[in-house]
Amino acid sequence: MDLKAFLVFLLMVACVAAYSKRCRKTCYSRTRYTTNCSSRWSWSRSRCTRYRTSSYTCFGPCPKVNGGWSSWSNSQMMGSCSATCGTGRQHYKRTRSCTNPAPANGGARCWGTGEYTYSSNCNSNPCPVDGQWSGWEDWTPVTECPVLCGGGQTDFTRSRSCSNPMHGGRDCEGEATQNREMHECNTDPCGDRCREDSPTSIAHSDPLKYYECTDSVAYLKKCPDHSTFSSSGEACVPNPCMNEGLLRRHPSDSRKYLLCLSGARIIDLVCAPGSFFNEETKVCQ
Repeated sequence: MDLKAFLVFLLMVACVAAYSKRCRKTCYSRTRYTTNCSSRWSWSRSRCTRYRTSSYTCFGPCPKVNGGWSSWSNSQMMGSCSATCGTGRQHYKRTRSCTNPAPANGGARCWGTGEYTYSSNCNSNPCPVDGQWSGWEDWTPVTECPVLCGGGQTDFTRSRSCSNPMHGGRDCEGEATQNREMHECNTDPCGDRCREDSPTSIAHSDPLKYYECTDSVAYLKKCPDHSTFSSSGEACVPNPCMNEGLLRRHPSDSRKYLLCLSGARIIDLVCAPGSFFNEETKVCQ
């Protein structure tokens, strides 16, 4: 392509571009012409000038169109809730566009923002709380240690508690109790409490029990029925009867009662099945 043809091409492109930026409209033109004219009071003739108006299609600068906002869109979630429980925040956005109408021909763009964001609470349900173990309690004997001193063995146990799980939380894992079978107890030496030269009996806090020293160890013993341990005599003695023939309730079995005979309490009768001895009325009821 030679230079002249190229320049013609550029001119055509410029014309098309200029034409495309112009808008079609109706234009008007006025044409002058002459015609015969005369006065109604005169017989003379003369020439008069007149004008004729005609319309045609033409092109000119397009009018400016200022931009206008569209309506706000529905709310759209932005990401996910900041917490799965215990109340988090959820962010949302709404948008609009400058297309109602769009700015054209040098018109002003829309004023303001095309996006609006806000947040609200979400996932306000309480979070699960797992159970938590307390500390272990001290070891305690399952049964009383069979010795006061010198070393014995008995079963021990200890326990702990689990706080209540809430809102679907998990229970504590593991055992709530621990046991020690035949563990040593009261291992302190008896010393002077158990003399080697003669057997010694030691009072217990329960008058129906006592300790008896054998081989420097104080073993737990129980008095025979209807007797209690006497510290002065270091032995179990029968319980005295104040009145001959007196009825008394059995110390450990409410279905039985005692009859005082010959200065001692003895089991005499057993109440009928389903009845119990009444200490006040002295009968089985």
